[in-house]
Amino acid sequence: MSSLLHCCGQFGFAVALLGMLGGCAIDLKDPYNDRARLRETQKEFTQYMRWGLIDKAAQFVVDEQRAEFETLAPSLTELRLTDHETLSVESIDENHARVLVRFQGYTMSSPIERTINIKQDWTFDETTRVWMVSLEVDLLRKALGIAAR
Repeated sequence: MSSLLHCCGQFGFAVALLGMLGGCAIDLKDPYNDRARLRETQKEFTQYMRWGLIDKAAQFVVDEQRAEFETLAPSLTELRLTDHETLSVESIDENHARVLVRFQGYTMSSPIERTINIKQDWTFDETTRVWMVSLEVDLLRKALGIAAR
């Protein structure tokens, strides 16, 4: 009898262990690993900004803001970002996230280092399976010292 209980106990443990492992392997809320893709995309966008590759950064900007963002290209390419840090990532829902990024840098025309926090609203397009950013272009323009157009 105790052998039977021992065997049943081991079987129950094995089933529980497999259930936990299966739960770890499959994230039902993120079946395509889109959150990891958000982190990668946001990092890539930030790196393009850091190195002045504005044409590449613009590919991640939502259509409604892309032209306005691209008008900043001459000033953004003059920008030298010395550091950046992701301060927070807030998940709004499965397809939306808000990221706060701190940039430090200076422009070639004014070599005084400044710090600016920029809010990035990221939206996942289920059709294209791409994360796109909407950001505070006016705040970025002000930080660059460009008069509003």
